[in-house]
Amino acid sequence: NARGIPTAYILVNNKIVWQGHPMAEDFATELQNAVSQVESVVEKVALPPITESFDELMQKPVKDLKTILNDRGISSAGCLEKQEFA
Repeated sequence: NARGIPTAYILVNNKIVWQGHPMAEDFATELQNAVSQVESVVEKVALPPITESFDELMQKPVKDLKTILNDRGISSAGCLEKQEFA
């Protein structure tokens, strides 16, 4: 039951654990508590270095180049030309 605008919700495991105004005194504390409860779902895996040359990368489809970037946490937003992905 939201009681005004803005209203913030804090969810842990798809359950609302807090709701209220984001400037409320207890918001930051509740947010930290929620973050500490969440188990990391993403397991970091060491990725091998990219050893292909620029020309070899240009032979790959854009989909593969996007995957290489995404796997390394690099955003491809704003890339329009294939060269920008390589």
